[in-house]
Amino acid sequence: MNVLLAVAQALGWSTRALDVDCAYLYGDIPDQVRGQVWIKPPLGMSVSLPHIPGREIGLDLQKTLYGLRFSGRQWFLKLHTFLLHLGFTSSTADPCIYIRNLHGKLIILSV
Repeated sequence: MNVLLAVAQALGWSTRALDVDCAYLYGDIPDQVRGQVWIKPPLGMSVSLPHIPGREIGLDLQKTLYGLRFSGRQWFLKLHTFLLHLGFTSSTADPCIYIRNLHGKLIILSV
């Protein structure tokens, strides 16, 4: 990232920065663990399921949450797929650098 910013500064390129709010919440639960990641319902949430004595009610997660060990990877995979769909290519030297030539303008994205 520092090298990319230094090159942009030296060549007089414009730079932009952005942040994705709640990024990890957009990742999908991997197939290998789908149906195996459960959480307790938050306090105050009404869940209308029959009560089974000795069992707690759990909610099956459909999206990743902060704190799950695979959340960062799942978010990156979702972003990677989206950027490829937009026409970016991933750098072979660094998989977190994406490049696209759009109407003669070079776009370099560092994730």
